[in-house]
Amino acid sequence: MSGETDIASLNRVFHRLALVDTTSKFVAVLDKLLPRLLKRVGENKDPAIHSKLVEIFGHILKRVRNDTECRLPCLALLQQLTSDHDADDDDS
Repeated sequence: MSGETDIASLNRVFHRLALVDTTSKFVAVLDKLLPRLLKRVGENKDPAIHSKLVEIFGHILKRVRNDTECRLPCLALLQQLTSDHDADDDDS
């Protein structure tokens, strides 16, 4: 994807995320979205994309802090970290 296409895609993600109106829906979106976004941080070299990702994470953080019922997808994040770590070990 080009940088402009990535930015447009992230803008759509941010807009859709902002429109989620219940905790249960927000958690369901985070379960799928957060691991993918975090992976993009490591793969990205474009400052504009990095800035947009930080903006999205800021929005997520504000919503999670203000909602005691909201949970993060810890298992999915750990699985991503361990699979990325295993892939790095295979490259060595």
